[in-house]
Amino acid sequence: MTKQHRLRFLLLCTLLVAAASWAPEHLFAPLNQSTAAAAGSFLGLLGMSPGVAGDLLTLDGFRVRIVTECTPLYMALLYSSFVLASPAPPGRKALGLLCGLPLLNAVNIVRLAAVVAVGAARPALFEAVHVYLGQVLSVLAVVIACLVWHRSASGRTGNGSFAFMARAAVISGLLFLPWLLLNRRYVAAGDYPIRFLFRLAGCPIDLAAGLALYYQTFNVVTFLALILATGTITARRKLLGVAGGLPLLWFGHQAFRTGNVLLSAFQVEGALRLSAAVHLFSSYFLPFLLWLAAVRHGEREGKLSP
Repeated sequence: MTKQHRLRFLLLCTLLVAAASWAPEHLFAPLNQSTAAAAGSFLGLLGMSPGVAGDLLTLDGFRVRIVTECTPLYMALLYSSFVLASPAPPGRKALGLLCGLPLLNAVNIVRLAAVVAVGAARPALFEAVHVYLGQVLSVLAVVIACLVWHRSASGRTGNGSFAFMARAAVISGLLFLPWLLLNRRYVAAGDYPIRFLFRLAGCPIDLAAGLALYYQTFNVVTFLALILATGTITARRKLLGVAGGLPLLWFGHQAFRTGNVLLSAFQVEGALRLSAAVHLFSSYFLPFLLWLAAVRHGEREGKLSP
């Protein structure tokens, strides 16, 4: 992708995230319910006996409520942004959307069924599997869909995209385990400047990193896996990409945490939607954007290669 098309991609991502974040939640209720029904049907095909009631999915006494982030919506927005921003004829873009979006929906159904099955069998593993399959691997799946479509649209052949996906999956798995142990300490360290700034403003606050997992921080794993798995950029370029990308991810984490403080401690109207928008953009879109920025020096004009 050229610089112009990357900017177009950024603009589309921003607009779509803003629209999805500020849309009334009830608009997504049919999507949530249809996603729950599809995942329940898939579990049934596997010989299990799930129960579906609206957006509630149950299996062997384990219950999950399907929210908008559990649906393929954000995967579809990311993929659609890439296809629409790419320098390809309208017909190829339309074909890419017609083929890619149902495939991503199927991937989402399988990952959602897997998360529920794990939760029913091993509840203690649910949170970890949920964040890995629901965020890290979901973004990687969109990346591979984008790469496959880009190769097809540009008339290129080869299995480089799938080799890249295999490397990214392995690397993300290796990075995910230590981040499970480090993410709470990372959030606790980031709370120091937030407390300091609120104290300067005359509004001292008490923050505690009490959750087992902080979902918004796992975009670090996604970003690092994408960068490290890319074989067409040098080690120096990877280092520069990581050095430039991690501070931006950190800033997103701080913005999300600050939004939560404004909501819970000061009841600031609009803070919830602001936090949601920051989370969606930084979790699903920002790792992809930062990866594109890092690989631009390893690609030829108009072509994208992992």
